[in-house]
Amino acid sequence: MISQKISTNYSEGVADEIVALKGYQDSQYEILHASRTVNDYITNKETSSVAAKEYAKLLSYLPKGPLKILDIGVGMGQSSALLASKGHEVYALEPNPVYCDIIAQLAKKMNLNIRTIEGVAEDLDKLGEQNFDVVFFNASLHHCDQPNKALENSYNLLKQDGYIVLASENYLRPWMSKKRWYYKLEHFPEQMGHYGGNEHVYYNWEYVNFLKTNRFRHIQLTPSAYETEPLERLEVILSKRINGVRVYSPSRVMARLLYYMTTSAVLKSTFLFNLLSRTSVVAANFIGRKASKL
Repeated sequence: MISQKISTNYSEGVADEIVALKGYQDSQYEILHASRTVNDYITNKETSSVAAKEYAKLLSYLPKGPLKILDIGVGMGQSSALLASKGHEVYALEPNPVYCDIIAQLAKKMNLNIRTIEGVAEDLDKLGEQNFDVVFFNASLHHCDQPNKALENSYNLLKQDGYIVLASENYLRPWMSKKRWYYKLEHFPEQMGHYGGNEHVYYNWEYVNFLKTNRFRHIQLTPSAYETEPLERLEVILSKRINGVRVYSPSRVMARLLYYMTTSAVLKSTFLFNLLSRTSVVAANFIGRKASKL
């Protein structure tokens, strides 16, 4: 049962994304029903979700709980389940009504403090809640059609000195233009691993500028926990299929593994991470604060 619905109309891209995910729904209900523990659910390889691993590390940068957390763009809710299992009060925002139903059933089954909200971040001004300690975007700001509106709403919902976290966002390397990226997405979607979602893309410095524009301060870039695990990343791309067809060819898998191993080594150096993440060469998570004094 969905706790609240804040969006009544979706953009064409978001509506298409909901339709594109229908083919996965039966298997995802099966994962829910087969899971006996929260850990079973959040570590299931069939979902290819890296959110739980990222969130587990990101929590170390945040105040001790229990916290009131808004989790945005949660998909099947693995990230929300992890947060709630650690004693936090979680509001899970997701536009897909089926996923909201899955999360609600999960919360009931596992006795988790999760409130499901059907909608998009651009409509969070309709939520009727305030004083969140943390707002997480679960690889979801790049799905927002109006990222500045989504961040403005997030700022208003946070308590003073509250935190915003952008986790696992899609990002552009500096050697590729946006025009080229969108061309490839349109003409070679399988090569891009595109499942039909509402996709936008930004360079890392654009995410930093989004946060600054919307009054967030003390912005920190942190390494991706997922990108420090080359074999785990390899498992994810090996499992990726679109319409039953593998997304990555054997040659691309080998090239990716080499890249993953190199990236993992680089991320162990604070200096190299700071240099390469700021220039959008490697992935980063972004943490900002609603500072009491600007």
